[in-house]
Amino acid sequence: MGIRRSPRAVSVETVKSGDPRGLPTSGGAGTQCVNVIPLRECADLCGFFAPHFAAEWPDWYGPGRRGDAVADLDACANRAGQLPLGVVAVDAGGAPIGIAALKPTSIDTYTHVGPWAVAGYIIPDRRRGGVGALLLSALSVEACRLGFQAIYCATVGAASLLEREGWRQIDAVAHDGGTQRIFRRTLPGPG
Repeated sequence: MGIRRSPRAVSVETVKSGDPRGLPTSGGAGTQCVNVIPLRECADLCGFFAPHFAAEWPDWYGPGRRGDAVADLDACANRAGQLPLGVVAVDAGGAPIGIAALKPTSIDTYTHVGPWAVAGYIIPDRRRGGVGALLLSALSVEACRLGFQAIYCATVGAASLLEREGWRQIDAVAHDGGTQRIFRRTLPGPG
């Protein structure tokens, strides 16, 4: 059914041979199984995550704001498997517990590189359990599938997760009234 390792043990190299799509799974003795699947295979979950996005990022997705959570999620569920794309973490019963996306651009000052890991969201009671690491691994697998050599992420609050997962900070920039740290993860080449 896929690899069964602790989330911290998952890497781009190991997940390639797991699930037939190459996306990670975790679980094992004493833990609940988590599977990561492409959003294009479960596009009906866009409606589930849209209100969560509005609650998590009200300055962007809230009423009268610039963002449109439904449109953003729908775009990441494209059937072509090209950018933008999303991945979803589901529990053993198929209930959604997290989502992340890969987009060609993210912040205005860094349009010259990409793709970008964005929109990482995990249901609050499932946070700090390795789901974020699985979603990042899945995005890395998808980026490799598309032929990219690196992926990027801009964050205010997920720096420790990115560092644990092997990402390297390359800059810090002012963005939307705050400072975002810019990270890069080099992906394994063809082999």
